[in-house]
Amino acid sequence: MANQYKGGWTEEEVDYLESNIGVWDFDRIAKKLGKTPKAVLKKAESLGIANTKVASGLYTMHEMAQALCLDDKTVKRLITNHGLPGKQRDFRIKNKEVDENGKKKSKRLFYYIDVTDFWKWAEANKDLINWHQVPKYALMPEPEWLEERRKTDYYKWANRRRPWTPEQDAQLWSMYYQEGMTQKEIATLLARSVNGVEKRLKRLREQKLVAV
Repeated sequence: MANQYKGGWTEEEVDYLESNIGVWDFDRIAKKLGKTPKAVLKKAESLGIANTKVASGLYTMHEMAQALCLDDKTVKRLITNHGLPGKQRDFRIKNKEVDENGKKKSKRLFYYIDVTDFWKWAEANKDLINWHQVPKYALMPEPEWLEERRKTDYYKWANRRRPWTPEQDAQLWSMYYQEGMTQKEIATLLARSVNGVEKRLKRLREQKLVAV
């Protein structure tokens, strides 16, 4: 196979690992790459990216998106267009400065977000996020103003017809089928009507049946 690394890793596989470390767990990455979780962990360790979040104390852009019930692109827009403090860091061990063809490797940077910086930014940009849909204790420590803002946003967003994002679909499914929450409880947390939650669950069940 072209561009094969020693140890059976292609450039494409390494790129996938580097892009998804901290986004998916090792089991999922391993399944995608057709490798064992142990092999994925070993490769991540050799690249110096096995414990990026632990080492930095920062949230990846994807982790922040999950906590806020947003998609990754929305969080990136908050960083690039609205001043959300996202730090571009490269946690990899710098083993080589040039590739096998003698060309200088470009440095790959990823966005990481400090939760303290996030809350400082959020207080000045409250209108950019629907705080009612953000689960309690998703980003600790929560500021004092957040609880009152959740109530404000509930009434602000409750009557708006909003499309369901893939992240909200996953959250809805988990709340109902894994956490055992009632549709009324879910509706309150997600700022949706009970009827809207019921219809969306039905739609998701139908989609999963078709997929099978």
